[in-house]
Amino acid sequence: MNTTYWDYKNISELLDVYEFDIIINDDLTLSVHDRQGGNLGNIESEKFNTFDDIIERMDAYHYDYIVRALEEIYDINEYDFDNWHEMYNYLKSQEDHHCSWDINMLGLICGGNYEK
Repeated sequence: MNTTYWDYKNISELLDVYEFDIIINDDLTLSVHDRQGGNLGNIESEKFNTFDDIIERMDAYHYDYIVRALEEIYDINEYDFDNWHEMYNYLKSQEDHHCSWDINMLGLICGGNYEK
């Protein structure tokens, strides 16, 4: 995964959609709390050093909340692309951006820039 431009604001926005909270531990590592109580893969027990580490661990959530929504809105399939970065580039090239927040988040997930 590429180093991205995650800051507390945009990772908080994304994790709020996924219904997770960020916890800063006493040893200054990061953890997440699943507000839905699912704790899939025992994610709440893991410690992360960076926001990128958290994002990398959450691929299943990226698909469920971001990629699937973009597939439905734009009538595309992730399998039409070699990877999510290629999907992001395609979506950014479209004139009609129904879901600009989702597209921007996909760009961050792929290691791109966030455009406000």
